[in-house]
Amino acid sequence: MKIKEILDDLLITGNTIAKISKEKVRIGEKKLKEALHNAGYEYRNSGQKGWYYIGEGEEPLYTSVFEFIKPNNSHPKVKQTTPIHAFNVNQSSHDLKKDSHPIRLYVNSARTQNKSSIHTY
Repeated sequence: MKIKEILDDLLITGNTIAKISKEKVRIGEKKLKEALHNAGYEYRNSGQKGWYYIGEGEEPLYTSVFEFIKPNNSHPKVKQTTPIHAFNVNQSSHDLKKDSHPIRLYVNSARTQNKSSIHTY
């Protein structure tokens, strides 16, 4: 959607940036405001309210608003509590000792042999 279309829609009574972002542009209100700011527009709440071009150069009226949305490549900051080396798994840690055998669990037979251990609420 072109910036001019968005600005024209905002001039219609009842249209808000939230309504246009949701119904026409299909991005979040915050992202649309950010894109307009990135394009060089600012919203003035005093005097004549509205979006005004304050950027340098020619006004980008016929440019898609999506060109001014910066991609969100950052990942959330997560505090790492496990040491990194704990994730480095080597084959030797998975090798079985010569005398060890895998333990097999027979869940169904355990349930049928001792029915008193099943608790139902």
